[in-house]
Amino acid sequence: MPAAQLSRLQAQIQSIATQFGHPKVFVRNLLHLMEMYSDRNIQTSTYTKTEILIPSYRLPEVVIQQIESQLINLVELHPTTSLEVIDSLWQKAYFEPRYFAAVMIGNLPADFTDFTLSHLENWVNPKEEKRIVQAVLKISSQQIRHQAFHKWIILIRSWLNHPGEEYQQIGLRAIKISIDDPQIEEIPLFYELIEPIILNVSLALQKDLLQTFSSLAHQFPKESIAFLKSILEKTESAMVRRFIRRCLPFFDDELQNTLSRQL
Repeated sequence: MPAAQLSRLQAQIQSIATQFGHPKVFVRNLLHLMEMYSDRNIQTSTYTKTEILIPSYRLPEVVIQQIESQLINLVELHPTTSLEVIDSLWQKAYFEPRYFAAVMIGNLPADFTDFTLSHLENWVNPKEEKRIVQAVLKISSQQIRHQAFHKWIILIRSWLNHPGEEYQQIGLRAIKISIDDPQIEEIPLFYELIEPIILNVSLALQKDLLQTFSSLAHQFPKESIAFLKSILEKTESAMVRRFIRRCLPFFDDELQNTLSRQL
């Protein structure tokens, strides 16, 4: 975007920001701005058409970045007012308003942990569009992951223990996000969380389980090899052994050999 157009965009966003104390007016004008910059020719999603359940304004990346930056600033300055804005944005059946709601809730201070947690419980479900769920898991959980980690783990356990495999997939994605978060150090806990799923691995969960374990293996190869060896000592399941063979490429040749001898 040329400098003149960027300056105009920033001025428009700043003008809308002055209305933040009036959430309904603020949201209405923010939506109008999104309409102005909507570009139906932009391909903004890597998801297939069958995975896209709600429409998108297909905003240029620079517009998303500028709005996101301003919203984060407003949340830090006016967290209480942000709550109504968050709920109002989420009610709009478009990708960008819900994405911006996810960004805002992820930047609320620790005093609003209960608000954040209750919204994560309501927003994250298999009926919601996958790209929205991923944004909520990664962005909206930032505050809880870093300031109320035990509550984040309780929420992950609730997804993993749910009888529906779609919820278990969500739990695995939440674990992967946590493993990839450099601020989280409680890594041994994640081996404990995924062990029951590996021991009873199903085809429906293998893709997410492999992606999650890949993060563990790349960051903690020796610990991950030891973990897989312990799994082999606990079961003779052919399905589990096939899953572990699919994990071999995550390791270097030396570690692969130590594991292969037990398969």
